[in-house]
Amino acid sequence: MEIFKEYDETNKIIRISVEGHYEHEKLFLAFPEISAFARRKYCNKFLIDARKFIPELRLGEVYNLSSANDKFGILRTDIIAFIHPKEYTDLYKFCETVAYNRGWLNYKIFTDYNKGGRWLLSVGA
Repeated sequence: MEIFKEYDETNKIIRISVEGHYEHEKLFLAFPEISAFARRKYCNKFLIDARKFIPELRLGEVYNLSSANDKFGILRTDIIAFIHPKEYTDLYKFCETVAYNRGWLNYKIFTDYNKGGRWLLSVGA
């Protein structure tokens, strides 16, 4: 699994690309660092591109992963557009619901990268 980060200074967005097969350790090491970087930049918007990510997760694992936002350093005031492949829509829709129920109200999933980006730009800072 590879995780790439890019900061869009003009729009104050952290763009994250996740590729390959799910690796728990890599995810749990990378995201706190990315979150800390965002705090240093006073940035609360994340565009996560997981179109090349293969989750290989069961429903229970998705539920637990959705609860890990605190461990990742993701705040409830953060705004997240998560782009995923269409074949995983049910899985990520469940993830979106769990996140919402746990207080992450600005977490939305998309299959279209441009649509997710437009939504991210349209919501408050």
